This record gives sequence, structure tokens and C-alpha cells, in this order.
Amino acid sequence: MIALIDYGAGNLKSVANALDDLGAKYLITNKSEEINSAEKIIFPGVGEAASAMNKLKENEIIESITTTSKPLLGICLGMQLLATFSEERNTKCLDILRTIVKQFDS
Repeated sequence: MIALIDYGAGNLKSVANALDDLGAKYLITNKSEEINSAEKIIFPGVGEAASAMNKLKENEIIESITTTSKPLLGICLGMQLLATFSEERNTKCLDILRTIVKQFDS
């Protein structure tokens, strides 16, 4: 079973549609216990880093993401949040990937 993390940040339905097309078994969740019991984790998202980090804190799922040894796929904002820091609103992220996400020039 794949945990598809839902923290209110965007492209969840498109990822779910792709998993449906593949016939993959998955669960859309924002609960730590369900994330922890999954075999694999997909961390999608569209939006802005600071707001997304606040949602992860509200849902109390940061530890489930940062301590997992399971395969973890970050997509779009989900991948950005795996970094140490994002220049977007000077946001401390999850620090799984030791890098800084640079903000594009306008």
C-alpha cells in the first residue's frame, strides 16, 4: 500500500489518477499512523513552502516524513519541502535533502 499524503496542497487528484491507471493500491491520508504503516510514500503538492510547512505541522505528520526509511517520492512542492531550506518566504523545510531551494527571479 502506498500512502499518498494529503496536506491540502494541490495536485493530489492527478497523482491519484496516475496510481489508478497503474492499478496501484494506495490510501489518501494525513494521519501519521497510516503514513507509518504504508510500504511507500508519495508526497505531492502545489503551492507555497511556508504555508505547506504550516499544514504539515497542523496535521502532525512531519515526524512520519522525516524519520521514514521507506521509499519516499516528493513531487513538485513535496520535493521542495524535502530540502533543508527554501528561499520562498525564508522557510525552514524538512531537512531530508541537505540543500537550499533557490527562489526564481521575478
